[in-house]
Amino acid sequence: MRLTDVQCRTAKPGPKIRKISDGGSLQLWIQPTGSRHWRLAYRFDGKQRVFSIGPYPLISLAEARVARDDAKRLLLQGVDPSKKKQQDRKPKDTFRNVAAEYVHKLEKEGRAVRTLAKINWLLGMANTSFGDQAIAKINAPTVLEVSSPKVMYQFLLEFRAQADACSAPDADGYD
Repeated sequence: MRLTDVQCRTAKPGPKIRKISDGGSLQLWIQPTGSRHWRLAYRFDGKQRVFSIGPYPLISLAEARVARDDAKRLLLQGVDPSKKKQQDRKPKDTFRNVAAEYVHKLEKEGRAVRTLAKINWLLGMANTSFGDQAIAKINAPTVLEVSSPKVMYQFLLEFRAQADACSAPDADGYD
């Protein structure tokens, strides 16, 4: 049975979550606190899932039905609507993406292999710590906090290797 806007507004909360169906797997969940949220129940890869559409009355009944239809179209294309929503929320300008573009630019410019290796090493360290953060949220203290101890440690390792190589006896036996 299709819901009406009056039914959505006047439905009373119960001691547990109350689910009122509109048809086509669209449901209005009414919390014991009285808050109301639109949800879509669906199956993807053989698992039961729930897609959150948004709060009622911010999302009207008509808008919830349109969102349900859009989600069902995605399901027909083999796309999980919940995963798609998460991907759409992720920032596009992450440190990892900008760093990859920068390395690609340097490769096009014909930079030396050793230079590219050093840059990739430094960016790899940074990517492990804040690669998935939006560029706008990264500040200088964040970068210094993450990179300084690692850079110094790597520098000391390389320095020690160079010092050992310089002090090692030659193959001809002379020091």
